[in-house]
Amino acid sequence: MTSDQIIATIAAIIASPQIEQYKFGLTLNSPRRRKQYIGVGFEHFAIIDTWLSCDDALSKEQTVFNKITQESDKRSALYRKYHHKSRGAKTGRSLGGKIPVSTDRYDLYIAWWAPTNNDG
Repeated sequence: MTSDQIIATIAAIIASPQIEQYKFGLTLNSPRRRKQYIGVGFEHFAIIDTWLSCDDALSKEQTVFNKITQESDKRSALYRKYHHKSRGAKTGRSLGGKIPVSTDRYDLYIAWWAPTNNDG
């Protein structure tokens, strides 16, 4: 998928009034990341793109994040529904301290919660 296709997928998912806030990111271990998000109040977790090389995943994550948080209309659902504590953050290409291995494959995901949940 291209970054624009990823954004279109996110936009389609978050168009629902059943989604209050969401986060987007990359992970090497989707089951563990899902469990972490569920543990802090995010009710849903979906993989948007999968089996990506490290460079491809980092590049797409940064491009999508920047388009959502810095380039999109601040009145748009893409911006307004992005997790309020994260949308003002600056992001750089990072694996959170993990040293990449050429055989690693990454997933891009979206996690979200419904309006009834005010945690997170």
